Amino acid sequence: HSDYRALISYSALYMGLLGLGVFLSYRQILLVSAMGLSIVNDLKRELFERILSLELTFFNKNRVGWILARIESDSEELKQFFSHVSVRLLSNLLTFVGIVCILLFSDFQIAMAMLVVCAIMLVCIIFFLARMKKIYNEVRESYARVSGFLAEYVQGVFLVRLFGRQAQVESELEKVGEARYQT
Repeated sequence: HSDYRALISYSALYMGLLGLGVFLSYRQILLVSAMGLSIVNDLKRELFERILSLELTFFNKNRVGWILARIESDSEELKQFFSHVSVRLLSNLLTFVGIVCILLFSDFQIAMAMLVVCAIMLVCIIFFLARMKKIYNEVRESYARVSGFLAEYVQGVFLVRLFGRQAQVESELEKVGEARYQT
């Protein structure tokens, strides 16, 4: 009879903790998302203030559409990082540390073997990420070129039609699009 009551008590405690965990996770996501959005909005405001203070020669050297596309793309990446990646990263890191601590107390030899394997994996991941960073930057630059091109010509579609340059703009867009897949 007492085993049954203990089972019920532990089950109720487990369900309560599970519910509390869900609630706290939800609140954490809301708070981190709000923080990320605030950071990105502040960053965008500062970037646009900086852009407005630049000399006109800067805009002769750089296309306005490319600049705007780059700002939007980079700020969207930051927003994703702050709202999703950082929450998962922190959660996984805490889980890993907890597992290592429990394993160290349970079986020191297995814990050491696991940490050696983890160290080897970490070196491989760092090597892989270093190589991927170059590719990622090239793809991002290519995306910014295409987005910038589109932003400029969508904003100036009236002028493009007025001067009858639709065919030339389509040809340029095709070249920019093809260059994107060369990366």
